[in-house]
Amino acid sequence: SFTKEDYSEIIERAYKADQYPVGLNWTIKDWKKAKKDDIFILQQVGTDNDGFAMIGKFTSRPYKADSWRNDGTKIYYANLGLFTIFDRINKKTMSADEYEKLFDFTKWHSGYSGEYIDDEKAEKFLEKISEDLQKENLWDEDSLWLLKEYPIVMENTRW
Repeated sequence: SFTKEDYSEIIERAYKADQYPVGLNWTIKDWKKAKKDDIFILQQVGTDNDGFAMIGKFTSRPYKADSWRNDGTKIYYANLGLFTIFDRINKKTMSADEYEKLFDFTKWHSGYSGEYIDDEKAEKFLEKISEDLQKENLWDEDSLWLLKEYPIVMENTRW
């Protein structure tokens, strides 16, 4: 529900001012399973640089509201708090191509937003994410507890 320009502004604020935006939300298909404090991973899809865009947690329970499409329908959203954000515009780190080879629990280049990842599937996935975040010098090994504490919801977006 936001544009490439919106994403660029978020990247600029996060990287230059160390300031994450407040008031972000996202649509959730598996809203009955999602809870406040669940971890989300937002990934860009439908481009030549598909991959992780943001990691954070839901700061609200899912709630029903007017669709961002302005088509008269209602959909479920959750508010987002960011842990980290990736510059998908200028970098190719944390690529969907790389993860697609290792994990088959989601569609890495399409699919709906708000797909709940079962705990059993999430464990090795989290280990890989943690390893890659440490390689990128974005997190240290003590930060992994943020991911291990809560269930995972995979979000997909096109821009």
